[in-house]
Amino acid sequence: MAKEVKLALWLKGVPYEALEEDLANKSELLLKYNPVHKKVPVLLHGEKPIAESLVIIEYIDETFDGHRILPANPYERTCISSLWTSCWTDGNTQKNLIKQSEENLSNLEGLLEGKRFYGGDSIRLVDIVATYVAYWFMLAQDQVAGISLINEQNHPILCSVAPPPYNLGYILTTSQDHFRSYSSATMVKESKVRLFGMWASPEVRRVEWALKKKGIEYEYVEEDLSNKSASLLEFNPINKQVPVLVHDGRPIVESLVIIEYIDETWKDRPLLPKDPYERAKARVWATFTEDKCRDAARKAFFAEGEDRAKAIENLEAVLRVLENEIKGKRFFGGDSIGYTDLVVGWIAFWLGIAEEIACFNVVNAKRFPGIASWIDNFLEDPVINANLPPRDKAVEFFRNYRRQQHLKEAMATGEVKLLGTWSSPFVLRIKWALGMKGAQYEFIEEDLSNKSPMLLQYNPVYKKVPVLVHDGKPITESLVILEYIDEMWKENPILPKDPYEKAVARFLSNFGDSKCLPSIWQVCISTGEKQQEAITSAAENLNILEEKLEGKKFFGGETIGYADISLGWISLMVSLLDDVTNVKLIDEVTYPLLSQWISNFTSSPLIKDSLPPRDRMVSKFRMLREAFLASAATA
Repeated sequence: MAKEVKLALWLKGVPYEALEEDLANKSELLLKYNPVHKKVPVLLHGEKPIAESLVIIEYIDETFDGHRILPANPYERTCISSLWTSCWTDGNTQKNLIKQSEENLSNLEGLLEGKRFYGGDSIRLVDIVATYVAYWFMLAQDQVAGISLINEQNHPILCSVAPPPYNLGYILTTSQDHFRSYSSATMVKESKVRLFGMWASPEVRRVEWALKKKGIEYEYVEEDLSNKSASLLEFNPINKQVPVLVHDGRPIVESLVIIEYIDETWKDRPLLPKDPYERAKARVWATFTEDKCRDAARKAFFAEGEDRAKAIENLEAVLRVLENEIKGKRFFGGDSIGYTDLVVGWIAFWLGIAEEIACFNVVNAKRFPGIASWIDNFLEDPVINANLPPRDKAVEFFRNYRRQQHLKEAMATGEVKLLGTWSSPFVLRIKWALGMKGAQYEFIEEDLSNKSPMLLQYNPVYKKVPVLVHDGKPITESLVILEYIDEMWKENPILPKDPYEKAVARFLSNFGDSKCLPSIWQVCISTGEKQQEAITSAAENLNILEEKLEGKKFFGGETIGYADISLGWISLMVSLLDDVTNVKLIDEVTYPLLSQWISNFTSSPLIKDSLPPRDRMVSKFRMLREAFLASAATA
């Protein structure tokens, strides 16, 4: 991170003294000037310390004359800040880190398409960031992790900005000739503003407070985060989260970035201090509350058992740092609400809700008089007070959210087993549902001619598959299992939210099992007149399904849902019938919608990758058909 700061100083032509730190034995100077994070880089300008690399670079750009690092246009400056945030997102495991890293690298590669630099024809902050993202990725994968994330085949443009030997001298020596003056288009003062949010989100509320403080008119769009709108996915395709501010058709994401964009675009009633050093301090405190305080509060909110006391103690420790900063002040920025107050505003309302739900009390006038006084002052502000969510509704929402998270954690640690056979369509639908939910499970293959003691124990009534065993509890009957999975794993719901649509999905699933499946199976195991009767019956049932697909990609709409999973066996069985019996039940002329549905369904990677081997299925169906015909002949 220090190298980006060095490059920014070089671009500005600022002489400086570099002090090397041993982070295993931190100097008194570092602990003095960065007592909160105790990390590098720290820029000391006179006697004023500035920490956090992005904050430092912004401070350098605002304080020293010379080549502009950040674009003048607020929107372009916002895009750079968002990219910085996405580049340094952490994951919990190497697998998650690799996935996140691949997404971030693809984003960096795509944004550079057709450009010399991210800033256009001249180097900007994002070029500094991207160069060292590429540098550190290449260094880590080559020398540390033993993995391959960035290479010339997948990332030719990124590789070109950080070739061997991956050093600072490369960009300094190759970029000098390309510095150009930068001019940006004037922002349209009167333009449409939309805010995509969710009523209970503190990140969304802080953006609303900023808009209200500025007197900006805007359209608010409420999002259902369990069923995200096409607009949200279009405007925030990377994180797919709220808030998203759309100004004149251009999206800005990340709440802190949005607030700075608002402050820079609408100059009246400034939220950030005018002085560069005070502005840097405001950003540092905003980062501290987001990285340290929010994380500590979240852990205290969810902690149980032995972890609870430690989590609360940690929350008190980080709030003590905040207390020392606010003590003796009305607001963090002085006598009026500013940027830091809006960012820290969640403490004034949401922390109290967390304390009530999780039954702990940290913030009170005795322990934290400065914070307690600030909360009173903050909530008395008319704009803040008028734009808080209903408290009772918020308490109920976050109580349910906490309960769901605990349930999710319990399920994550609970053992999941699926007893089944490789060819069963009823077992397949369970595999598809678990795959859509991202649930990990152990598949246990059953021999139905010699049923295992486990199957007989878990399904003593029917002695059939599938059986889902979750944390020792068996669930039988495939449609029942599907609903259980959907209720236990809330992500990627397969049943519609609307009660009527849910009833339709259940009807179609039952219709498929009780009517369609028997008639189509009869086509497979019969000949002559009986087969013709079965074909007629199957056609009548398929006509009903064809009608239900009118105007839809899937039975549930635009995405695979409960009815599609339940009826998914059709996509497999009708093609097998063609091979085994020479009967073609579904074609593009007779059933154009069903034909297209089968194509859409089986094209899904999840479905396609989990289908049984076709040659084995053909052999099994042919064997079953011959066995049934032989039995009928001797009856």
